[in-house]
Amino acid sequence: MVRASYIQIYNEVVSDLLRNEKKQLNIREDPRKGVYVEGVSEWAVVKPQEILDLMKMGTKTRAIAKTNMNESSSRSHAVFIITIEQMK
Repeated sequence: MVRASYIQIYNEVVSDLLRNEKKQLNIREDPRKGVYVEGVSEWAVVKPQEILDLMKMGTKTRAIAKTNMNESSSRSHAVFIITIEQMK
């Protein structure tokens, strides 16, 4: 199973780029799961194009602003997360 998530960190706030609601998410650590983002949406993907579509969708909601050097400069850091799970 392959799942994808997309988050941004803007002004020290972590938010989900693939959800309409803009609530703050928390980064957690678990002995079994490792580091993860609590409450982030995960989207099942099968084809590479589905991953590209999610990236395009999330990129549209990123925080941007005009600067002297760039018309659409990103104001945030973004992390695209792909989780691959193998069942035995």
